[in-house]
Amino acid sequence: MDTIIDLTIDLGFIQPLSVGNLVYYDTNNNGTKDGSELGISGATVQLYRPGADNAIGGSGANADTQVGVSAVTSATGGYAFTKLPPGKYFVKVTPPASYPATSGIPVTADNGVNNDNNGAQPGGIGTALFSPVLDLVVGGESIT
Repeated sequence: MDTIIDLTIDLGFIQPLSVGNLVYYDTNNNGTKDGSELGISGATVQLYRPGADNAIGGSGANADTQVGVSAVTSATGGYAFTKLPPGKYFVKVTPPASYPATSGIPVTADNGVNNDNNGAQPGGIGTALFSPVLDLVVGGESIT
């Protein structure tokens, strides 16, 4: 009996990526997390992929899709979405009622800077905050 060997089966892998960091109380309203400022626990955080238009909001082909399940910030305000493939994402944060407004002037583009305020609040005080659309790529942004 002859043995047939197929040497054409190749498998490729990617390095999984993460999105996350911190929801914090900006006590001096400067839009930057300072050393003495604490994280906010109990905020609901959701990760989305934008629709075909790569913008937040939309319907039909432009509808956004939630990735995984919602997270709740830890006692120190931390959150993380892990094991993600490269692609475009944005974060939606629904803060606890005792923190109704974003602070300072939010950075509305992904500038790659840690500990600055990336949360725009287009619906006004008491509504959800949205990050800019992030282009998540391997080696694209430091996690420190």
